[in-house]
Amino acid sequence: GENLEVDFEQLEELFSVPVDRQAANDSRRLNGGVSGVDFHRRRSSDRNQEISLLDQRKCLSLSILLRQFRQPVEHTVTWLLSSRSQDENSDNQLTANQLKELLKNLPDSNELDRITGYHGDPERLDMASKFVYLLAQNKQSFVDI
Repeated sequence: GENLEVDFEQLEELFSVPVDRQAANDSRRLNGGVSGVDFHRRRSSDRNQEISLLDQRKCLSLSILLRQFRQPVEHTVTWLLSSRSQDENSDNQLTANQLKELLKNLPDSNELDRITGYHGDPERLDMASKFVYLLAQNKQSFVDI
């Protein structure tokens, strides 16, 4: 084989981007010691590592149901809890199919224990787990549903 020597200094000179040291230090200080590029890379990788506390089938079914509401999970939980006390003729009611899917995919006792025992950041949970986690914060909601 042929030995190939790479001139890294020349490569760096050709392809590197000049760095303003003061701006990089300011960026690191504002982002908790992480440079802007690394900060965004770390945040996007965190999003890819969502935590699921439900089985896959329930997680998928609940996620599909929750996407129908086209609003953040927090708003859906608030709406669901407040709609229990509203008039039956209100527009803010679950359809029969939505209610059936919700009831079918509520967590079993083991999953509920896992969810109520979760003490991490709720933002790291997948959509379905976060929904159940937020509902579980209001224990009466499971009795009423």
